[in-house]
Amino acid sequence: KMKINWYPDEIKTSLLDVDLDQLKKEEIKVIICDVDNTLCTHDALVISDEKKAWIRKAQDLGMKVILISNNHGGRIQKIADDLGCQAYGFSLKPLPHTYMKILKKNHLKREQVICIGDQLFTDIWGAKGMKLRNIYVRPISEADIFYTRLSRKIENRILKERL
Repeated sequence: KMKINWYPDEIKTSLLDVDLDQLKKEEIKVIICDVDNTLCTHDALVISDEKKAWIRKAQDLGMKVILISNNHGGRIQKIADDLGCQAYGFSLKPLPHTYMKILKKNHLKREQVICIGDQLFTDIWGAKGMKLRNIYVRPISEADIFYTRLSRKIENRILKERL
């Protein structure tokens, strides 16, 4: 039985540190990107101009950015509409359902996808469970909802070994 390595494939300080030209060279077609604390704070409706420019560049390079969040769909869809992206709110990460839906709808092979997010137990483990490449980025804000604050304490212990 194969043991899954639950550590992120890569760790970056911010989404902006992810090299889009390199992803293009590696023939990545879709970037599945978490919203809360990866793109913007968990209560924001708008994202920074720098992150908008990063998403536009990905799109200009021919990559699709798909937003995925465990948060309710309305806010996530509004952000996605503003960015011209597909979105999946209330996605129940780390469960595989939404990832499978994205792969099927976009006719993707696993090696054409990379997942980016700020939480080990949802974003990274969801990607790992689907055998998708992944990048952990540091959370934008220290302000988290209650249950995320609990999981962050455990995540920080796990990640400390690797940093």
